[in-house]
Amino acid sequence: MSSLQMSQYLELIQARVREPRALQGALSGRARRPIEAALVVPNVRGLAPERALLYPESLSVAEALTRAAHLVHGGVT
Repeated sequence: MSSLQMSQYLELIQARVREPRALQGALSGRARRPIEAALVVPNVRGLAPERALLYPESLSVAEALTRAAHLVHGGVT
């Protein structure tokens, strides 16, 4: 996944965390394509873009996403 796609994915996750309904409108047309493209990459396939990613306040969104991808596809650290 390119850094642009990852940044778009993180922005959508941040919107979802701030306002659960914000993601519904964003996931249509062109806005949805980067997420669909990201889901075909093996290391992010298990993360569902329309589901909330719950994480402690001590982590940033990027850290939580990285940790979730590692747990799903790379084992536990």
